[in-house]
Amino acid sequence: GRIRFDGQVFSLQQLEFALQEATRNYPDLKVEFEADGTCSHQMVCEVLATIQKAGNKNLNLRYASTQMPRASVQR
Repeated sequence: GRIRFDGQVFSLQQLEFALQEATRNYPDLKVEFEADGTCSHQMVCEVLATIQKAGNKNLNLRYASTQMPRASVQR
């Protein structure tokens, strides 16, 4: 239930603001999003929507679980 960005815990609103600022300062910024196996589907959707609202178009999705190896999908 926690969102971490650049090592700090953020709310969805704080994440959106931070991503807007970071994307404005670094237009080619790559966002790596990783959800662990305990994260709810709803939270994943909310974070992805927040990344989209912030205007970042360079997203790397990762899935982490104790049962599956880490993987990434380039968008």
